Amino acid sequence: MREGLVPGVAARVAILVTEEMTARLEGREIHRVYATFWMAYHFEVAARRVLEPFLEPHEEGIGYRVEVQHLRPVPVGAEVELEAVFTGWEDHEMLCSVEARWKGQLVGVGRQGQRVLARAELESRLAKL
Repeated sequence: MREGLVPGVAARVAILVTEEMTARLEGREIHRVYATFWMAYHFEVAARRVLEPFLEPHEEGIGYRVEVQHLRPVPVGAEVELEAVFTGWEDHEMLCSVEARWKGQLVGVGRQGQRVLARAELESRLAKL
């Protein structure tokens, strides 16, 4: 890992909620609002943006956990701002707290973790699947 990844390092992502991001199950739209599934995905994107600048060329991160509490509905067309903040290491897992806001209101909170491995080790493990 490159130096500088200390608690408090953050990354921000802004997304526009689109029709494809609505709550759907088995191809059916359940609610015409930002789906928890997509919020989880965007939590992963924000946390990955924290990690990537610190990875060495021989290293790779792999998603290990994502925890989401979806606090409020968000309509299609809304701009959601997400912020991931590095909170520390747990074993080889980089942990970030993540928040999602719409119009300044907190709409989601959670954590995301990524394991950091040597790229060769990860590729070897995946090749055995």
